[in-house]
Amino acid sequence: MIIKKLSVIALTSLSLISLSACRQQNQALGQNGSAQNHRKASVSEDKAKELAFKDASITAADAQRLKLTKETDDGRVVYDIEFDAKDQEYSYTIDANTGEILEKSSEPITEAPASAQAAGGQADKAAGISEDKAKELAFKDASITAADAQRLKLTKETDDGRLVYDIEFDAKDQEYSYTIDANSGDILEKSSEPVYD
Repeated sequence: MIIKKLSVIALTSLSLISLSACRQQNQALGQNGSAQNHRKASVSEDKAKELAFKDASITAADAQRLKLTKETDDGRVVYDIEFDAKDQEYSYTIDANTGEILEKSSEPITEAPASAQAAGGQADKAAGISEDKAKELAFKDASITAADAQRLKLTKETDDGRLVYDIEFDAKDQEYSYTIDANSGDILEKSSEPVYD
């Protein structure tokens, strides 16, 4: 009888210890989850743009062709910001939690030759392929379907006097980047690398 009582006491004690440990673990997970949610967006998109503009010594009115994307990079939520101002192309990566500028670069905007500038709007109209066709070419080269593509970004611009489509997307755990000639449909540049979330 004493052995039964000791067994019951031992099992009850083990159960209480296990429950206590589980409760402490859940509390710790809850605190970490709160911290992670806090990290997701403690710096607003507007504040991130303001930080980039201040670092570039420009105003928001100076920024042209502004692109901002929010993504996870190596487990860290970041804003990728690109814009043109004062004959420069700027690119920033800003931590969405702290506002710290993690990466930045700028380079001069290369001017198109005078003959290409004179063509101006005609170059846009003269594009031999549509945006949809450019995406189709990139997807085919990457061996994916349009449904596979995530976080798709497409811009149409003049690069060294040539009208091009810049296409970026994620698919099958890869980040893809393409530059496609808007007149011929030729793939001028392409790259892919693993996605690290």
